[in-house]
Amino acid sequence: MISDTLEKRLGDIEDLPTLPLVLQQLQKVIQNERTSMAQIAAVVAKDQALASRAIRLVNSAWYGRTTRITSIQQVLVTLGLSTLNTLMLGLTVIKLFDNSRTLGFNARSFWEHSFGTALLAKKLALQGGKGCDAEECFVAGLLHDMGRLVMEQHLHEEYVAASQLMQKNRQTLLSAEKSIFGFSHSETGAWLGKRWNIPRKLILAMELHHSQLFPPDLTHEEKEVVKIVSAANSLCLEGGIGTSGEICNSTETVHPHNGFSTETCIRLVGEAKKEITATLQEWNTL
Repeated sequence: MISDTLEKRLGDIEDLPTLPLVLQQLQKVIQNERTSMAQIAAVVAKDQALASRAIRLVNSAWYGRTTRITSIQQVLVTLGLSTLNTLMLGLTVIKLFDNSRTLGFNARSFWEHSFGTALLAKKLALQGGKGCDAEECFVAGLLHDMGRLVMEQHLHEEYVAASQLMQKNRQTLLSAEKSIFGFSHSETGAWLGKRWNIPRKLILAMELHHSQLFPPDLTHEEKEVVKIVSAANSLCLEGGIGTSGEICNSTETVHPHNGFSTETCIRLVGEAKKEITATLQEWNTL
């Protein structure tokens, strides 16, 4: 539920990032069961820069392929429509916020946390995500804190005040945001996701990754994606991967999450820490 206060504060901002037209068109054709692969490839090819980045990513160390992919049609055949869509979304969002260098905002730490959450969400899905798509979980993790980035960039002075209130009262960032704004970065992320018309599971991960209770209309798979992103986010905080804006990210103790043992979680956090730098470099060159 988007509050009137949030809509009033953010709805009139003129320079909010928007998804490229080709990605908007891709969302529409995906929903049409009669759309052929050739038609989907033709839509993607309208944005050669984005199509090229998708092909380069599939050929990168990220996928470790031995045979080279040279066209969007091959990406579709090899990875499937869902994976192509989520990867293009991830690539697009990174580029949209590529120049974010707001005063007082540590962009590097933000992206470390975002990529760390994405990596851990993918690992958790592959480890035993109960039917969840690993690439979808990766992008859900990547996008989960976009609301914080939007608020920091466009409501900067008040966001600084929220951060100061959090530290003064030793409260959570979420509660401090609600005290200052009347809404949180989770709600802002969901609002932005709806404006972008991105898949519902990604929006839910942005909105509910701090929640303990879920709306009754969520499907089993939607709940699992949210749980995985929430667990990945917590593991990043416990492992000190980047910063989520909270007072102290690292508790120096990794706990069991989402049915995974402490040992498994410690191992996954260690793997993510080793991969995070390479992942940032990989995506930033695309």
